Amino acid sequence: MARHAARGGEPRGLDYLRVFVAVGAIEPDTRRHVALLPEILARTNELLKLRRTRLRTSESAVPLTLWLVVLLGTAITVACTFALSPTRFNLWMIGLLATSIALVLHLIVAMDRPFAGEQSIGAGPFQLAIENMQRWDREVMQPAVVESSGAR
Repeated sequence: MARHAARGGEPRGLDYLRVFVAVGAIEPDTRRHVALLPEILARTNELLKLRRTRLRTSESAVPLTLWLVVLLGTAITVACTFALSPTRFNLWMIGLLATSIALVLHLIVAMDRPFAGEQSIGAGPFQLAIENMQRWDREVMQPAVVESSGAR
């Protein structure tokens, strides 16, 4: 599965490398910055762990053993219902049971890979988080930096 950013097909993992390089280049110049640096490093490591977990989850699928159990159980259940006498009511019940099982199987297939396909988790929440962080940088952090550099 290819993981490429929008800009020129560059792998997204390089963005994380840039974050680590930027964090590693931080030279704390005040006691407050010295106190914040361990927290920044911890959060950066947590970011990497969460990314790895997300990537593993995105590539995971329902195991073959589970599929075999579900399909075999479905076949046995539907086959056993044909032991009933073929009355109109029983045929309706068998049809409804088969439909119900088919809907469950469809749901399993649709949700098998949470980050791919039509029923996947979209990029919207991630883009909103990035926009919020950028707005925070523009509206809160930059004025604070200007104020603190003017106070020196």
